[in-house]
Amino acid sequence: MEIGDSDSVKFVQDAKAAGTNPLMTMVMLDWVSRGDPANGTDNGQLYSFSVAKYGAQCRVRPDNSDAGNGQKLDCSTNVTGNDVNDAHVPIFDDNSTSCPASALGPCVYRKDWATALAAAFGAAPHFYDMDNEIDIWGGTHHDVHPNRSAYDEMRSVAAGGFTGMERIITTKVNMRGSISCLGG
Repeated sequence: MEIGDSDSVKFVQDAKAAGTNPLMTMVMLDWVSRGDPANGTDNGQLYSFSVAKYGAQCRVRPDNSDAGNGQKLDCSTNVTGNDVNDAHVPIFDDNSTSCPASALGPCVYRKDWATALAAAFGAAPHFYDMDNEIDIWGGTHHDVHPNRSAYDEMRSVAAGGFTGMERIITTKVNMRGSISCLGG
């Protein structure tokens, strides 16, 4: 599925039908999972750390011995230098940024998703948070963001997220700050 897919729209519609307004998460990472055309999925079933490509790893998926966990055999050192295009495509605010030729699938645009959701929200309040727990990207998303996030980056991403959302959403939106894993 792509951003703006019917599942997201259906979620908003179901929440509204239940008498509530959902909090949606706007992706702040520069990359999102891409589908696997080989098995006809659009649900991110590709993986970032192929054992054949990056060597033996600490663990592999039980159903796929080539899908490594991105840690070397010592189970504490991350595999580095992977190609993010193996399992991801770039995400941009809108289509004013061209999809690079190196992308192995169509790029994703936040505006497309926000536009689809705006129609689903209708006159109801639109709640978004700027997510992906930027403070732990270097651990949870080391395949696309191998280093820890510093305060300057966190500030820049949060400020850029709000500016980007203001540019791409024309309806009244309630935006929340970056979601963090720090401080409970």
